[in-house]
Amino acid sequence: MMARAPELGPAHHDHRLAALDALRGVAALAVVLFHVCIPLGVIAAPNGYLAVDFFFLLSGYVLAHVYDARLRIGRIGPAWFMRARLARLYPLALLGVLMGVGGAAIRYAPWLRGWGLAEFAATAAANLLVLPLGRLSFASDHPLFAFNAPVWSLFWELVVNAVYGAAAPLLNGKVLAIVLALSAAALVVISLQHGSLQAGAEASSFGAGAARVGYSFFCGVALQRLVKPRPSDHRSPGPILALGLLAFILLAPMVIGSRVFDPAIVILAFPAVLILALRGELAGAARRFGLFVGDVSYPLYVTHFPIMQLFLHAVGPRRPTGLTLALVLAAELATIAAVAVIVLMFFDRPVRAWLRRRRRVASPRAAALPGRRAT
Repeated sequence: MMARAPELGPAHHDHRLAALDALRGVAALAVVLFHVCIPLGVIAAPNGYLAVDFFFLLSGYVLAHVYDARLRIGRIGPAWFMRARLARLYPLALLGVLMGVGGAAIRYAPWLRGWGLAEFAATAAANLLVLPLGRLSFASDHPLFAFNAPVWSLFWELVVNAVYGAAAPLLNGKVLAIVLALSAAALVVISLQHGSLQAGAEASSFGAGAARVGYSFFCGVALQRLVKPRPSDHRSPGPILALGLLAFILLAPMVIGSRVFDPAIVILAFPAVLILALRGELAGAARRFGLFVGDVSYPLYVTHFPIMQLFLHAVGPRRPTGLTLALVLAAELATIAAVAVIVLMFFDRPVRAWLRRRRRVASPRAAALPGRRAT
């Protein structure tokens, strides 16, 4: 699952949309709880997999907020746009896959000889390039990205970014409406056939990823053209209500079957949550906290899965119960949170700053553009 992981708005914190950052943090937490708790027999964030669709929605809105006007008039081109996107997404994706490779080397050590080692190396090479190729025949599951399953959503994020960067000048209202109608219909069909929208991470449901990113991302683009944020309105309850509604959707048990619940949430409820959040802005301590959880959400998303797999490997096939289970969950979640903060402070921020300096030196025209940090 993805997420994704947007940085919302310009480089200066005064202009960032903290309410959207906070929503991103809630979505990332839901993904973590979904992945960590369910394998241990604890039902937490049962709808956490839908957070990926919300990430795509946020990404479409924020990228359009930052780049849409300049892409449509040709002030920046598709190549420049994709370099910016790769600079934002790839370093952490690379780190997440490397962590997964290291963990898998521990878990699958008995199989790493002969053909098993060759298969391991080839799959690792593909995953490090964010390509959904290769598989580990000796593994018990077979996600598209064997070393860090959530990276599947980053693959689709990059695909839709490339499509958007190239097609932005052509995306008028009529074209967007057609894209949204077709992708919404595809979501309904996928949910009815698959039983839910928990699809796209496995080779057997690869195509579902295109429909999931297609609808939510371009819905975000469309909403950006229709609904403008109100960053000066700090009295509106909209952002707090949006945070509560998103948490309820992702964390609470569903009241109807996933076949109906999932497409209804993605097609109707998530856009409503985003619109509600845009009716105002966080202020004071709430704003600072929203910005922080927004920053840490992407490191959290791309690093939690390898840590979770190592904990499951250490626990073994007999799942803990009672107090032992509570201690394991607490230790695992604390480790995941600590690693995410460390990665943010000592890898993500320094690498992004270094890449921004290199891009300014390499492209004087890009340096002259208004400085903004995007998803």
